[in-house]
Amino acid sequence: DMNIVEETASLENEVGERGAKRPPPVNSDQLPLPWTGRLGYACLNTYLRTANPPVFSSRTCRISSILEHRHPLQDPSQPEHPTKNRPDKSKPADPNRGLRYIQDIGLNNARDIVKMLRWNDKYGIKFMRLSSEMFPFASHAEYGYSLAFASEVLATAGKVASELGHRVTTHPGQFTQIGSPKKEVVAASIRDLEYHDEMLSLLSLSEQLDRDAVMILHMGGVYGDKQATLNRFRENYQKLSEGVKNRLVLENDDVSWSVHDLLPICEELNIPLVLDFHHHNIIFDPSIREGTQGIIGLYDRIRATWTRKNITQKM
Repeated sequence: DMNIVEETASLENEVGERGAKRPPPVNSDQLPLPWTGRLGYACLNTYLRTANPPVFSSRTCRISSILEHRHPLQDPSQPEHPTKNRPDKSKPADPNRGLRYIQDIGLNNARDIVKMLRWNDKYGIKFMRLSSEMFPFASHAEYGYSLAFASEVLATAGKVASELGHRVTTHPGQFTQIGSPKKEVVAASIRDLEYHDEMLSLLSLSEQLDRDAVMILHMGGVYGDKQATLNRFRENYQKLSEGVKNRLVLENDDVSWSVHDLLPICEELNIPLVLDFHHHNIIFDPSIREGTQGIIGLYDRIRATWTRKNITQKM
């Protein structure tokens, strides 16, 4: 139909012109794509990361650096320098000095959230996953720490997110597995989830955006027995704080846990389920064929895991 073709061409021209009016991103002569949908990205903005000075929220260090920075600088009156003014190991160590070193890294990371949010808003991106590395080793058994020192900086970032109407989420790493048979792994996982909850809570987001600030988790390993793993997950889930339970979300993966594996336990424990289409198309699920069509029948059940907690659904 010629009318449809003409309307499509007109729309494409309009969208292209709208994109062309935008200024180019940082350090690039290329104009951004004239995207009009609702997409987000995970943690690292490559344009801002390569800016001068760089803008990102995943600066980190090694434990050896924490221990090294327990010692004062050779010249405490001057800034640290990689060769000319290093920590002096001949001087007495102070654990609080090492703590301040790692906290400063976290503060620098948190301050850059505001810059990233404003850049996102400029280009129509209103959804971002925050880096789990924002506060290095915060959930570590020995070197961990509370985030109270960063409450003001995080609240500033949260205020900007709320004003702009941006959703933020987190995705604890693959080692966070509360279905693990190892007690030490479960303990570390619970600490990590509590850290993520504290970070999100200190953003002091508006009511709905705070509910939407979820922590997306994979079930993790199978450990030779899916049912036993699910039972351990049930048991350890009861040990979580209400804050963590309110934010915890499960996602199907591309290796072990399908939508059919996770949906029943999500419905049982009142946990939202993130439907990852890409993972669904990779993993073998004998009860449903590959592709979008075969999973449409589960849409209502999946959506209900979100709506009953009044959380905006994420896919």
